[in-house]
Amino acid sequence: MSQRTLLALGIFFFVAALPAYGQSGPASQPSSKPSSRPVKRSFKARNKNYQSKTVEQWTKDLGNADRKTRRTAIVSLGDYRSKAGKAVESLLPFLAAKDSVLQEETITSLRLIGKASVPGLILVFKEKDKGKRFAAALTLFTMRGQAEDAVPALCEVLAKDQYSAARAMAASALGKIARKTEISVPALVKALRDKDRGVKRNAGDALAELGPAAKNAVGDLSKMLKDKDVSLRKTAATALGRMGATAKDAVPALCECLATDSDWLVRLNAAEALGFIGDKRAEAALKKALKDKRSAVQAVAKDALAELKRKR
Repeated sequence: MSQRTLLALGIFFFVAALPAYGQSGPASQPSSKPSSRPVKRSFKARNKNYQSKTVEQWTKDLGNADRKTRRTAIVSLGDYRSKAGKAVESLLPFLAAKDSVLQEETITSLRLIGKASVPGLILVFKEKDKGKRFAAALTLFTMRGQAEDAVPALCEVLAKDQYSAARAMAASALGKIARKTEISVPALVKALRDKDRGVKRNAGDALAELGPAAKNAVGDLSKMLKDKDVSLRKTAATALGRMGATAKDAVPALCECLATDSDWLVRLNAAEALGFIGDKRAEAALKKALKDKRSAVQAVAKDALAELKRKR
């Protein structure tokens, strides 16, 4: 599987799973997160005749030489949902398919099958094929809370996998799964110091997804506000804001960031985060930001001050 195919798959599923634009504020506790499916697939629109064959028969069709037959089999097994659990082992090889369409259909079907897919996906992390390991992490990412049992394995991938794309996707998956945070948060905090920028960014985004449950990451995220990479500074400010009042120890660092950062989007994120945290120590910095050279930063600072006033 080419790097381009991997990137396209990752972008497709990652973007599909993002929250709606405009959603803001500290994240809720993981247990209250919606379990909406990141890849929408109409049950009736796929193969209305999926019940024309049994799970065993469709599984046999996975070995057919005809591509259309194989694709129909992959789709139909997904339509059987949890009843197709015994077909998971036969579906897993398609995670390494050079045919990106078959690979995408396999990821979707494994997600639809649900928890029965998790043990097999965990075993994939032991295989040599780096693209397949990435695809396994991507599949778990799309499964969200259903993949809770994979959290320890994903933490291991994040810490040890030699392929940076697999580590980065493991970080994203941990944020979407949002379970067993006593295990995932320490692993994500450690990943903030990964040598790869993409892994660091995904780890920060995942901590933002976890919100207040990731409060132990406040110190490391505060340090990231001074990183040379502007995208990492944005990520850090956003993550701290999503933690709400539990990130109060980051207020001095965010105030400094708001006052001195050269990138206006970082300053905007810092102002927004200070509003979400709601600590009165931020008032002076926010008032000064009302004169920021960017009107967008001024507007967010004004809203943040109003939020501080409301929380008194």
